[in-house]
Amino acid sequence: MELKTLLQQVQEYSSQDAAEYFREYHERVADISDPWAERVITWLEEYCSRSGKALRPLLVGVGAAMSQQIPLAEVWQQASVRKLMLAVELNHKRLLMADDVADQDELRHGAPSLHVFIEQELRKMPHYATVSDEVLTHLARSFTEVAGLWLQEMITDILMSLEVTDSERQTINSIFRHHTFDMTATGWFTLLDQNFLSLADADEATFLEGLRLQTGEYTFVSPLLLGAALGEKYQELKPVYTEYGQQAGVLFQITDDIIGLFGDPKETGKPVGNDLREGKKTLLVQYAYQALQGEDRSQLSLLLGKQNISAAEVRWVQSQVKNIGAEDKTRQKAADYLQKAHHSLQGITETNERLLLEHIAQFILHRTQ
Repeated sequence: MELKTLLQQVQEYSSQDAAEYFREYHERVADISDPWAERVITWLEEYCSRSGKALRPLLVGVGAAMSQQIPLAEVWQQASVRKLMLAVELNHKRLLMADDVADQDELRHGAPSLHVFIEQELRKMPHYATVSDEVLTHLARSFTEVAGLWLQEMITDILMSLEVTDSERQTINSIFRHHTFDMTATGWFTLLDQNFLSLADADEATFLEGLRLQTGEYTFVSPLLLGAALGEKYQELKPVYTEYGQQAGVLFQITDDIIGLFGDPKETGKPVGNDLREGKKTLLVQYAYQALQGEDRSQLSLLLGKQNISAAEVRWVQSQVKNIGAEDKTRQKAADYLQKAHHSLQGITETNERLLLEHIAQFILHRTQ
């Protein structure tokens, strides 16, 4: 099955399972007379129902299929696999909520980010009519943080309902704790900290380590290991999935940064230039800074992190990055990580699922959204 078709199929599974879970959750809060319970659950449901890439739940299925040594088509019928897929996808939405607040991103999947959506909803309520914009923005972000805690409880609820052995449950909890949170949070702090360094002080090795910890562990290693925990081959596959996931994760984020500067907003659902406004020390800007001289180098430093950066200024950065060779150098770095990801899989038996992992890495290199 073609990867895009497979991702669409997984997205349908995720949407169905999320809809069913939220239907049940609405029933759980039906006895709470205060309208805020139903209101917030409805907001979370709308946000979580937005279509995403479905990559993480797909990787849960791949991990399970390879660990159980069965075809991928069979794992979709397993309740524990489907629940893990749902938990991973809801956790992704949970982290996106926090990421959008931290990065001050106003769009997600072509619609308002949750904190922006909540602010819009608050403005419709009469008792918020006289609240200043600054205070209302703060309130919306606070509401988003509390909603995130609620969503986190839902994820825990799903994990607790898994019908697995005590050993499997212990492994799953360990993966969620260490790979999904410990490493991801560490990488997140590393990358956020780099936003406030000068370009002259930015370090490629530190940036790549942040990508490995954040995107590598959270997007690839964790879902693959979670799926593998449901089979007998977990210990055998763990080092392979870890190495593959870290390399593929860095590849994913490097291409994401390229899309962030050069992508089509109609495809990505986000405006270009956000990374510049946030001051991200992507490889694109690091390589450009190293190659530029004089006034152009100073101008790049001034624009990186500028909150009100204009469209014309974004176009200037795009042209500099392209003309100076920084884009080509960044794409070559991504291609290097593709080869590393492929190489990490050579030690395991060739199956359709292993070939799928190779194809996923290849797809990532050439994706446009």
